[in-house]
Amino acid sequence: MTIQPGQKPQRLTGRQTSVLGLSQSFTLFSAFGWLASAGYTQLVNGSPNHGVDSGAFGERLGAAAIRNTSQNIIGNAVMARVFHQDPRYFKLGRNYGFIHRAAYAVTRVLVTRNVDGNARINFTLLSGHLAGAVLTNAYYPPHNHGFSETGKTFGTALEGAAVGYLVTEFIDDGLDIAHLQRLE
Repeated sequence: MTIQPGQKPQRLTGRQTSVLGLSQSFTLFSAFGWLASAGYTQLVNGSPNHGVDSGAFGERLGAAAIRNTSQNIIGNAVMARVFHQDPRYFKLGRNYGFIHRAAYAVTRVLVTRNVDGNARINFTLLSGHLAGAVLTNAYYPPHNHGFSETGKTFGTALEGAAVGYLVTEFIDDGLDIAHLQRLE
């Protein structure tokens, strides 16, 4: 799901986009996102409000996995085809300054490329995350249902996507600083 700086991306067919979107939903990076989301909401006792015991963490972890998987599948495997958008992240890399790279990463929540490489509003991510937030009404506790709570879930999902893009943009730099290698 990541195109490295200088890498010439292959244009994806509709089928390749769907396969990539499905496979991206079940990666180690995705599982890390589930754990981070569940851990953060456990720490602040945030939504979904299950309490703060170990059982609550398990419920939050399951809810994060379901929400993230559904928003990835709907967005990257389905809506990317509908909107003719490329769901991959195109890294800027070290030829750009820190602030420029950070701003670029965060704005990818709102801006992406269509299949021809032109910048477009990221309807793929926005619609996938909105659908994932709406679906939480089926499995979040009743006091986390409704328009306002769904809006909060959507907002935090977009924040999580921005953090994910920041991690993607800078992970190689962090690994180099720690003298480690990127997992392939």
